[in-house]
Amino acid sequence: MLLLFVCGEIMIYEGIDRWNSPYLDHHGVKGMKWGVRKYRPSSIRGAIAAYRNHKIDRSFNKWKQGTNDKNTAIEKGKAANEARINYETNRNKDTKTAYKQANKEYKKALRKNTTYRKGAVRGEVGSDLSRRYLSLAKKSTGKAQQNYINKYNIERDKARRAPQVGEVRSRRIASIKRGMTVAIKGAVFAAAASIGVNYLNKKGIANINANTAVDAIKTATKYARYIYV
Repeated sequence: MLLLFVCGEIMIYEGIDRWNSPYLDHHGVKGMKWGVRKYRPSSIRGAIAAYRNHKIDRSFNKWKQGTNDKNTAIEKGKAANEARINYETNRNKDTKTAYKQANKEYKKALRKNTTYRKGAVRGEVGSDLSRRYLSLAKKSTGKAQQNYINKYNIERDKARRAPQVGEVRSRRIASIKRGMTVAIKGAVFAAAASIGVNYLNKKGIANINANTAVDAIKTATKYARYIYV
């Protein structure tokens, strides 16, 4: 009997040549990838640099995913435009169902984008719809042509303003979030400083007030960002 201890597992083989037998299997540890080494930094500066590189890579992947979501929403929006035109030119149950489904998929894809990108998507999709109405207007006459011209002007105006509206909304949301973050950090900062000062005064280690401690920590935090590690 042969006991083989590999990666925390004990496997028993009786009368088997472990080097030449085709029945020797080892599945390793869950999540293990054969031939892939995970290199770890051996110094503090290396660890900090690796962390910064990881942040950059994560930001790039986030930007790439955002670009894909934007392009997907634009494609879904153009498909919804086509379904809308088909429904308006030939109103029946099938075209109505197709338009509802396409519009639903477009809105679902649009929700995956940020407020800023939503404005860009609406602008691109609206421009596509206005061009479709202009094309129909050139092929029509009389009242139908005037109807398409009106729709063309409305959709073009909405598409032109959409990126600006998205940008303003994005700045407003970012400002609100930034204000909330600063308020929360300030409250936590003041509470921690107060607790620390009370503890030091209680133990008789130092005799300082909370305002002095807060000013000292703020000054240290201000100049700490200029230190390169």
